[in-house]
Amino acid sequence: MTRGDAGAGAINACSGVETTLSALAGRVVTLSASDSVFHAADPAPYEVDRFVGDNRAARSALSWVPRVSLDAGLVKIIHSAARLRHPAVAVERMLQ
Repeated sequence: MTRGDAGAGAINACSGVETTLSALAGRVVTLSASDSVFHAADPAPYEVDRFVGDNRAARSALSWVPRVSLDAGLVKIIHSAARLRHPAVAVERMLQ
């Protein structure tokens, strides 16, 4: 792809594996060895309760394939946040 390419559209760098916010929160608690407890309520009718990204455009345009599992990526974020002792700042920096 070149700078002048138009119409490339959105390219998602994602696993393509569906998850829920509740499952994601559970993985963070487990992987961080936290004793935190979260309570998941049923989503309101207007809320999204399942998430999945489509990475076909990344595969096609960039020959990109996911190499890091969701758990491995979460562990990296958790460890970075723990090192900085400011979890919100650590996550924000990693996403920039």
